[in-house]
Amino acid sequence: MGNSRTMDIFEQGKDTFFRLRNSDGKEWLIPKRNMRTALLLYQPSGWKGKLLKRLLPWITLCKGLEPRLFSRQHICLRKSLHQLLCQVFGAKDIEFAVFFGTPCAHQKITIQVFQGEKILGYCKLTDKEEVYRLFKHEQQLLTQLAECGVEGTPVALGCGQTDEGLCYFAQSTVKTRHSTYPHQWGKLHERFIRNLYEKTRATMAYEDTDYHEKIQVLKSRMGWFTPAQQRIIGEAVGNVERVLGQDDREWSAYHADFTPWNMMVEQGRLFVFDWEYALRFCPPMLDRCHFLIQTRFFELHQKIGDIVKEIVRNDDNSNFFDYLCYLIITIAIYVEREDNAEAAASEKSIDRWIRLTELLMKEKEEKAKSETEKTKE
Repeated sequence: MGNSRTMDIFEQGKDTFFRLRNSDGKEWLIPKRNMRTALLLYQPSGWKGKLLKRLLPWITLCKGLEPRLFSRQHICLRKSLHQLLCQVFGAKDIEFAVFFGTPCAHQKITIQVFQGEKILGYCKLTDKEEVYRLFKHEQQLLTQLAECGVEGTPVALGCGQTDEGLCYFAQSTVKTRHSTYPHQWGKLHERFIRNLYEKTRATMAYEDTDYHEKIQVLKSRMGWFTPAQQRIIGEAVGNVERVLGQDDREWSAYHADFTPWNMMVEQGRLFVFDWEYALRFCPPMLDRCHFLIQTRFFELHQKIGDIVKEIVRNDDNSNFFDYLCYLIITIAIYVEREDNAEAAASEKSIDRWIRLTELLMKEKEEKAKSETEKTKE
């Protein structure tokens, strides 16, 4: 199969569910019973989605709106899956809501498992071997973070395959109906990534790091890009490796998707989840770059040129280098995720990161020239 929308995890049931869809191709299944708890799985960033989330318990009473906003289904989980989740989460019976995943090469299902107002945790599902490898990677990394004393991360509860070929990864959560979702960078974010650095830092040579491994994958697939893109990536990689390869230096864990939709605040503490793309040894503090660029793109809807100018305006040399390291590893992760050159070439995000890299290097060069001229004067 391989498509999260068609994965055979449901059967006919008595409970009513509402299937929501958005313009990005994402879909959710939200039960009518205990809907407010179930809707904690639905974390829209746009105002339309936020309004729908607020009004959905009342909108579902209006059948005339169904063709446009949602459809009704009467389902339950397959008995074997229901039993597995009860066993993993230590519950006699469970309720659930479903997110069918972001459309991409590694799309998977995420199930929010709960009882009444209490969320027990989350379980990811796939029937793709490459996605299952990500599950095992996330389980291993969360275990390593726990051993290092990193707080504010999920506990891995189970990872495996069923007799029916379904792969799963289950993890804990602290999410409640009172959790908040900060969309602006603040002290809690800074504290988290600094603690992540302090607890996971290690000194080693560039060639021994995860970062180096990903950059080598990117180099091996340069043929996927246009000559102009190859020039941009090659120049950026050269700039980064000239610095990182000089001497042994400190490296630390990198979440790789540190965004408002992968975190929450509960009782004054930041809790960060979805570590499947995380790396153990990367240049420190790159998660700050990811958060700021992602929110400017997808929430503030800023143009690439405006984002770059803002970065350079607030730049010092180390900050510029952080952004360059971040953009290169982001391109590398996207390229590695795609199955073939055609898929990678059609990925708009890759073109976006390459364009950002080009403009950032140009703006930095212009700033350096300007500062040199001022010095001469």
